[in-house]
This record gives sequence, C-alpha cells and structure tokens, in this order.
Amino acid sequence: MNASEEEIYNKLTEIELIEDSATPNVNRLLELSKDEDDEIRYRAFELLICHQLPEVKQQVLIGLNDSEELVRVACLEILGYWEEEDCLEQIRQLLISDESFIVQSYAALALAEIGNKTAVAWIKEVLPDAVGGEEYFFLSAALYHLGEKNYLNNVFDGLRDPFYRSRCASANLLADYCTDDSTRALILSHLSAALEVETTIAAESSIQGAIANIIEDSKQD
Repeated sequence: MNASEEEIYNKLTEIELIEDSATPNVNRLLELSKDEDDEIRYRAFELLICHQLPEVKQQVLIGLNDSEELVRVACLEILGYWEEEDCLEQIRQLLISDESFIVQSYAALALAEIGNKTAVAWIKEVLPDAVGGEEYFFLSAALYHLGEKNYLNNVFDGLRDPFYRSRCASANLLADYCTDDSTRALILSHLSAALEVETTIAAESSIQGAIANIIEDSKQD
C-alpha cells in the first residue's frame, strides 16, 4: 500500500469511526466532503444526511456540481430526505441536464420526496427520452409518488424488463416509493409473480428484499 492508498484507507476508516460515534464530528465530515478522493467525499456526504444544518446544506448544494456522479446522487438524497423545497430549481437542473442517468433518476426521486406537484410537469417532460432505459422506472415511480397513479404500471413493467438491473431497481422502487395501504396487496402479488420466474441472483435478492420490507412495514402500521 503506497502513501496515497494508505491515506485514503485511513480517511475511510475515520469515516467509519465517525459513523459509530455517539457524537459525530460534523466539522470533520464537512472537511472530508471536500476531499480529492471521490469515495471519501461520497461517504462523508452519506453521513451528513443526519445533520440538517445551514453549513451542511451549503456544502450539499456545492456537491450537486461535483464531478463524481455518486456524490451528486448522495446530495440529492439528502435534499429529498430533508424535503428542501427551496432547492427545487437546483434539483430540476440535474433532472433535465445531467449526463448521468443515475443522477437524473435520483433527482426525480428527490423531487418526489419533497412533494411539490410542480415537479410533475418537469418529470413528464424528460420521461419520453428515458423510455428504454433504467431511469424510466425511477421517473415513473417518482410520478406515482407525486400522485400520478397511472404510472404504477410502468414500474410493474420494470419487473419484466430484459435488463436485470432494471428488475432490481423496479423491485426496490415499488417497496420504497409506491407501497401504501391501497397498493400493498397488488404490489406484493406482482413481486411474488416476478420472483417465481426470476433467473438472476441479484434481481431475486432485490425482489425478496422488497417483499420482506413491505411485509415488515405493514406490521408497523
């Protein structure tokens, strides 16, 4: 392990220690979110989601323009989780113009979590260009979450997509963004049917996990 690799390893270990700490060092996480290494920045942002502070939000907004797509995704997840309605325009820009389909997908989910219905038109605007891609199912789930109920069938279609990653994503999306009291039984039936014919370990695991999460959540209602 050379000096650079050792430094990265030490910082990642430090992040793990911060995660396990009863009093996380937010200032250190902010420093690490500016690190030269992509993984260190990403991992630091993952932990900053738990700290809704002005200085964290400022760094998250900077992170939306990070060169690494996973950092941009982490920042979008934070803004969605915080339901930061004053950041709608910044999120919209990533939805309509980011070159990464993963970033576009998570921009749509962030808008869905924030819940402002203005975002429906924005997502519908980019949906036609997403047909045939994995992001199509993310956008459809986001639209469903925003009240556009007819888009649920698009996510069901994802369980039968030829690409296994789309099947994995659709299963997770159904559990995380589409399940409520009115859809639980229907979604479970589609997931169970998909599980019977699934041939890949990855998608099988995702479908099983989605079923387990839905059932567990129903027990807590």
